[in-house]
Amino acid sequence: MKKKLFKSLLVLSFLLITFFSIKISVYAASFAYSNFDWDKLLKQNQNFWTSVCPKDDIECVDEVLKTKERFYTRLYELLDTVQKKYGYVEDNIIIATVFYGLTPDSFSDPDEALEYNPYNLDDDSNSSTKNKYIGSDDGERDSAKSYFDKETDSLKSLINNFIGYSTVCYGEADESPKTYTDSNGNSYQTCSIPTISVLDGKCVGKIDQYEGTFWDSIGLSFLGTENEKKCEAAAKKLGYKSPYLKTSRKPEVSEKFFYDFLETSDYFDNKKHLRSYFAVVLQHSGYETMEEFYKAAENDPELLEKYKDDIIEARKNIIQGIKDVLKMYGEFSKVSESFNNASSNLYWWPIGSNETTESGESLMAIGDPAKTSISSKYGYRTHPVTGKPNSKHNGIDIPGEQGVTNVIASKDGVVYKSSKSDGIICEDGGDKSCGGGFGNYVIIQHVDNNFTVYAHLAKDSITVEMGDSVTRGQVIGKVGNSGSSTGAHLHFEVRVGGSDPSSTQDPLNFVSADNPRPTGAGSQLLEWIGSMEGTGPVEGEYYKVYQNKGDIPTVGHGITLKYNADAFRAHGINPATLSVGSLVPKAIVDAIYFEDVEGRLNNIRGMLSTKGVTLNDNQIGALASLQFNCGNINGFFEAYEKYGSTEALCTNWWEQKALRDSSGTYLSGLKKRRIAECDLFVNGTFNMNVYG
Repeated sequence: MKKKLFKSLLVLSFLLITFFSIKISVYAASFAYSNFDWDKLLKQNQNFWTSVCPKDDIECVDEVLKTKERFYTRLYELLDTVQKKYGYVEDNIIIATVFYGLTPDSFSDPDEALEYNPYNLDDDSNSSTKNKYIGSDDGERDSAKSYFDKETDSLKSLINNFIGYSTVCYGEADESPKTYTDSNGNSYQTCSIPTISVLDGKCVGKIDQYEGTFWDSIGLSFLGTENEKKCEAAAKKLGYKSPYLKTSRKPEVSEKFFYDFLETSDYFDNKKHLRSYFAVVLQHSGYETMEEFYKAAENDPELLEKYKDDIIEARKNIIQGIKDVLKMYGEFSKVSESFNNASSNLYWWPIGSNETTESGESLMAIGDPAKTSISSKYGYRTHPVTGKPNSKHNGIDIPGEQGVTNVIASKDGVVYKSSKSDGIICEDGGDKSCGGGFGNYVIIQHVDNNFTVYAHLAKDSITVEMGDSVTRGQVIGKVGNSGSSTGAHLHFEVRVGGSDPSSTQDPLNFVSADNPRPTGAGSQLLEWIGSMEGTGPVEGEYYKVYQNKGDIPTVGHGITLKYNADAFRAHGINPATLSVGSLVPKAIVDAIYFEDVEGRLNNIRGMLSTKGVTLNDNQIGALASLQFNCGNINGFFEAYEKYGSTEALCTNWWEQKALRDSSGTYLSGLKKRRIAECDLFVNGTFNMNVYG
């Protein structure tokens, strides 16, 4: 019982410790970490945090709160130190990086408690190399404590790598400075060439300037080697005797420094729970873990050079995953409430549409699914091949046309395993044991650390390999009849919190034939409204404030300075300092946009509740778009009572909300938007090209 409770504690630790601090830092750069008040945070959230504990279980409550206190207190002590010395470091970026991809199963398996080591955990439950604690309950508790203690050192390193220094590359000339003494007896040094100056007793010419890190300033840089190579090559090309790097002592804080560090260091490489990202390296090199790979590379430098690009690509994919988490659940959004929901309501039905479109090198089948029937549900049944009664069926079977029906990734993720990558080729209708009975298969790991399984795929139809990043709706194969199968179908599983087959849950808790392409304010609705609003001018990671004729200053996706003044202040920006042409960070504007849409959705839901009207998410989203653009939905309830969800509602009310110019003529662009909004309301169709 205690073990199960503590596992629940760990779930909360990852999903809420990881993201709940967002409510603390809503003031962005204006928030002083020295003002962090643990007692205040505890008072606000104690009941919520301890809701995983049974009533009157004092031991459980004590463990939960101690875990929270240790982590939060240490984190904000470190952030406060850096903030006072150098500037503001975004706490949620650090937190998302530390916990990315972790689940409670990273601490323990269901049967025995393990000492937690995120850098080297063995997947084999029968392995004799596991470090076992005597006494499982104490072991799991000590395991969590060990985790937070170990990651304290990681926190220091991560935070320091937000701090950047300017590193200048000079070329040393083939001469030494000459000393001259003027008539007043003052001595100075000079070099014979006017473009060459004296620095640290050398004649040097400036070649280039690089972004450095905290470690450059003390000679322990992960980037130093790369900068040295670049400087050496440039100096040689320009004919200098040798390169000379000089790092300034004037630091600044930048996310770019941090992500550069993650890309060029081995911070992620040995973490067991991120191993699937390095699948290409491990598969082709023949090693089981990255730790084994690096040990081999100590005696074989060519090994590291051979896979250098693949390793960097894996790190980039992890970094992008972290950025996606921050963007989706955002440092300014209600992530503590949406994180759990997102894992269950944003999976797509795994059968794609017959129609496909190209997206880069990928093929997408994002339209209505070609097949939605289920031939065998999740649970116990008589096995169709062996005839064995009460055989557990770990997924659902969706029949389709062999070699024709598209199978798509149900959600964004990374290919964890693939029969194609394993060199397995199964014939349709062939050996029933091929691919372990799965035939041709693909297994994808998602950002929530759930895994989806796609089995019995058609021979030679798989389009992805181990380590590939995939996008929801991307074609990964075709329905087939390979392995232990009696006819063409897709076997689809969802494994929750780990890749083990014992972790399966009913896929119909995650996907629905009635709502095969679910969307939410965090995805398609935001993209749809944003596409109609546009962004105005963009410069790199900034939106530029603009003002259309007859309008007021606006930035990003229709965010006006006047009506969002309080939101800008809440994010640390004084709107009075902004004017046409001002640059505002995209992250802040997008956060305000997200909050605005979410606020309108909640406002409309409240109005619907008061009126006793029930609408689906698409209908509420359509009204939110109308309110976002017009400022109100006045008259809707009367019109809905009269016309219902019909085309008559569109022509007699919705389209009349299109704005007119001073002469009373409809503005054609807004008329198109009204038509698109009502199409979403009545037919559930997102027109992503309203003005195309």
